[in-house]
Amino acid sequence: MTQQHGRRYEHELAHQLDTVAETDTWVTTAGYSGNSAIDGCDIVVTYMQPDSVLTQINIEAKKRQGTAGKRTLVASLDEIERLQQGTPYWGNSCVALKFDHRQVIVCDPNEILSAIRSECDSPQRPIVNTLSPRLTPSNKISMIKPTTDEWKSARAGNDGQYLYTVIQEWSQ
Repeated sequence: MTQQHGRRYEHELAHQLDTVAETDTWVTTAGYSGNSAIDGCDIVVTYMQPDSVLTQINIEAKKRQGTAGKRTLVASLDEIERLQQGTPYWGNSCVALKFDHRQVIVCDPNEILSAIRSECDSPQRPIVNTLSPRLTPSNKISMIKPTTDEWKSARAGNDGQYLYTVIQEWSQ
């Protein structure tokens, strides 16, 4: 997967989010965050919750190919740490992981880092357990691409709609 394909996916996902988002929501791509000298993310979603609380979600989008049930490199440890550290205390962050032929998987970067550091299961979101994140000797994070028995096929629906629903649930 080339950097250009990944960037194209970021734009497609941002467009899908913007299409399904309510009128009080702002969605934008955040530039070339992987090449940025400052902490960043790929997509920023800002919206007003019903109780008039402004919420910001920083999203790191990753698109990967792989064989179901096999490991594939997903991101660098540095990227996930920068996402976590670069998100303000009043905001939230997530990793939107898109394997080929699968619906987008939404993960909390804190759970990914916790799984890598302690190698324990996540009680909150079992999908992180299914992905089984591990750190390689070169500080890259590898995960197992789930089978369609473990995760929905890409035909299951719109990635932007699913991601928007998940981030709204997390913000409540």
